[in-house]
Amino acid sequence: MSRDSAQGLAQLYGANLSWRKWAAFVGVVLLGATSMMAQMAGRQNRIAQAISAKPTTELSGTVHPLTAKGTDLGPVNSNLQLNSMTLNIAPSAAQKQEIAALLKALQDRNSPQYHKFLTHEQYAARFGLTDADMGKLTSWLKSQGFTVESVSKTRTSISFSGKAWQVEAALHTQLHQYNLNGEAHFANATALHIPAQFAGVIGYVSGLNTFRPKARASKIHVRPNYTLDSTDFFLSPGDWAKIYGLTSVYAAGFDGTGMHVGVVGQTYAPQADIDNFRAAAGLPATKLTYVCISLADCTDTASISTTGDLGEADLDIEWAGGIAKNATVDYIYASPTDPNQTVFDALNYAINNYTLPDGSILPVVSMSYGVCETQNPGLAALLDGYGATASAQGQTLVVSSGDSGPAGCDSANDPLVSQATQGLSVEVPADSPNFTAVGGTTFSGDVANPATYWNPTVGLVNSALGYIPETAWNDSNVFSSILSASGGGESTITASGALLFPLPTWQSSLSGLPPNSGGRLVPDVAFSASVNHDAYLICSADPAFDQGTYGATCASGFLSSGVGNPPVNQAIATAGGTSASAPSFAGMLTLLAQRYGPLGNINPVLYGIYPTDSASPTPVFHDITTGDNVVQCLPGSPNCDSTGLMGYLAGTGYDEVTGLGSVNGGNLFTELQATYTHPTSTTTVVASPSQVILGGTTTLTATVSSLTPGTITGTVTFANAGATPLGTASVSGGVATLPNVPVTTVNGFVLGSNPVTATYNLAGGGNYLSSIGITELTVLPSAFDPSNAPLLFALSSSTAAAGSQGFTLSVYGANFAPSSVVLWNGTARPTTYVSSTQLNVAISAADIALDGTNMVSVLNTVTIPGSSSAGVSSALPFSVIVVDAIATITGDSRALTADGSGNYALTVTGTDFTPSSLVQWNGIGITTTYVNPGMLSATIPSTSSVTTPVTLTVLNPAGPSPGFNLK
Repeated sequence: MSRDSAQGLAQLYGANLSWRKWAAFVGVVLLGATSMMAQMAGRQNRIAQAISAKPTTELSGTVHPLTAKGTDLGPVNSNLQLNSMTLNIAPSAAQKQEIAALLKALQDRNSPQYHKFLTHEQYAARFGLTDADMGKLTSWLKSQGFTVESVSKTRTSISFSGKAWQVEAALHTQLHQYNLNGEAHFANATALHIPAQFAGVIGYVSGLNTFRPKARASKIHVRPNYTLDSTDFFLSPGDWAKIYGLTSVYAAGFDGTGMHVGVVGQTYAPQADIDNFRAAAGLPATKLTYVCISLADCTDTASISTTGDLGEADLDIEWAGGIAKNATVDYIYASPTDPNQTVFDALNYAINNYTLPDGSILPVVSMSYGVCETQNPGLAALLDGYGATASAQGQTLVVSSGDSGPAGCDSANDPLVSQATQGLSVEVPADSPNFTAVGGTTFSGDVANPATYWNPTVGLVNSALGYIPETAWNDSNVFSSILSASGGGESTITASGALLFPLPTWQSSLSGLPPNSGGRLVPDVAFSASVNHDAYLICSADPAFDQGTYGATCASGFLSSGVGNPPVNQAIATAGGTSASAPSFAGMLTLLAQRYGPLGNINPVLYGIYPTDSASPTPVFHDITTGDNVVQCLPGSPNCDSTGLMGYLAGTGYDEVTGLGSVNGGNLFTELQATYTHPTSTTTVVASPSQVILGGTTTLTATVSSLTPGTITGTVTFANAGATPLGTASVSGGVATLPNVPVTTVNGFVLGSNPVTATYNLAGGGNYLSSIGITELTVLPSAFDPSNAPLLFALSSSTAAAGSQGFTLSVYGANFAPSSVVLWNGTARPTTYVSSTQLNVAISAADIALDGTNMVSVLNTVTIPGSSSAGVSSALPFSVIVVDAIATITGDSRALTADGSGNYALTVTGTDFTPSSLVQWNGIGITTTYVNPGMLSATIPSTSSVTTPVTLTVLNPAGPSPGFNLK
């Protein structure tokens, strides 16, 4: 890398370079770029000369470090087919500086570019290759005999395929076979060389070796049930949510509905495991989208990796989707049938290619893989480039920090290594400031006093009572044969003599950092990771779970099937490591993105909260001040002290073991209101018709409004109460309409009342904060069924004035017959049959002569076998009121609404309320809904104070009630 490229990267990560000059430059560019075509026209071609075979230039860092550890078995077959190779384009020095300015502006609330994230196409227009340059590269690949498979949407990579001999000729290298720890591999044995005209344009060529990163989720078996006894517990998603403060987020209506969370892997993971997990955990039905990036087999037995990748994939999918419990998990993976394609290629696709059905980009992506930083500088720069693109597009990338403590190189090819020999190293891509690195903790508070933190009842799936104090995760002493501790440390790799990842400004601004910190520090946050204490539950067919001994996992709840008849050795599959903490945090961030829209790089926000967090009454972070990630090392090896140990200690403030600490999701949810300053919205929804025969259709209409003026844009996602998605519609003029929705069992509808939600999503391209509306849809049977009682759903009117004239009341429901009779306080009234869903009844003046509440029900006179009372419906109230009475208030209650608007729901109790009653808040009328003569409901706007003193009154036509002071 050239010196100016290194300086561009230094500026990107907050070194003390001239910022204002570039901010001004970017401002001019942005003001002048009036359209995508203008941006395209403004870019310059980077490949100026005609392409020739010589001279060539070397691509540094392109020989995989594991070739030096394996046994070289000589050249590969020259006709070996390589299906999944990628030319990755490096940004120019000027583009790196422009990207640096953009990323800073996107997170600066004072910038006009704040949170104006780019689409794939917009990124391509600003930073991708021009048509001319792309044409030269693709023409060169074709001239070498390769097949060009695709160009990424961001125009930053080209996928191609070809034979081994073509690779060797075009890139001036040799492909050899290797044996490493009994596994067969191939890789380029010498550095790659490209035509000199491509220098600085081609940054990296991936897909030339089969040294895939190793899965690192730790796994054990225990017996026999969830809460084993009063001292032995396991984590379910409900426990994790309770411990880390997410129950209030769920209660506010943000559970992932309509959202997507990305998980990347390198194996197919059959859905049966995920279905079993969600059923055992009491979660809604699986919503999972598979995206295979490989050209070879994707969904058969050959596409399942049995070397730990399956367990890793199951863990990541189950826990990302378990925390964002109603979100869709988009699992993007490389098949092992394309062995030269890895999880890093899946990450590339998730960032540079993949779009959701509505055209948006995944807001959060989780990855649980990593490799040694010091041995992979080229890959580190490549993945950081992916991260910068993701940050510009509003994506939050979450990655595990590693499971071998400070020894990130020792477990690169052997997750079961017991002694570090290669010195201190963080992992790639956790070292990149564009990724949020998640470390590990262990619950310590429940060791001595488990009953304080867990419900000891045996068999409970969700038994955590609240937050449990934590210490740093280090199981290395428990499992003496494995390095097993929270990954952390300092980035040290360089380019042209400068740190590739210097300390970012958002880290360098913290007080109490480790002395002499010069590089990016890892991790950023940490969550429970121990597999030895309070481990994560998992369902997986991965061979690591030894089904020959224990049977299939999750055959009965989380309990395995065991073996034999009657079964023995029934067990629970558990997992741990930062491979568990990372996808769980990704699930948490998905809930926040549902409320606040795409978050982008969350690191500046987290570090910005931290300095004043300890003084807050509702702190976001749990500071982990005890423990370490110290591991055994070979005396005399790099960084190993005389006692054979190396690593870091946890302490007050930031540390290289647990970062800023663990996170209370509910408090972070609240704290972000000050950071993501979009105005609040309110969503209401109606179904027309609101009563539909099963098999019919209805039209759902959502209205999105706000007290803050402006044009509301974005989408609304409709779903039934079972979280079955019904569809998405765009907001136009504040209204989103989803016509002709099939009311079927396939869509989750049942006879009777069905709640339907409408979620306005900031994450779906909106410009106001998310909010949720709800309505009731009544589903009716298609015809009269004498085996069922009548159903009563609604009355055409629910009130009448005392002493008024008689009238006809319409009664709506289901399963009515021509012989059905309407009952008024249990006594039959003259009834006219209209249809199986409507009856008309004559109410006389005598029935409404006096004020009070009367009960209306329906009797089917057809005999129903086996039940003398099954022919009577439930009753609905009908109120007779005195119109000219003055109301009286006797009580009230208030609760924050669940629609995310910030409004409060007010319930007022008293006497002589009428349909025209108006609740007044300190003399100002607020939206009021009549419930019955003794109850009104009203909405307190978020702009009104809910603190005392406040005086309530109810205004009737006869005048206002006496004042009622809130308590």
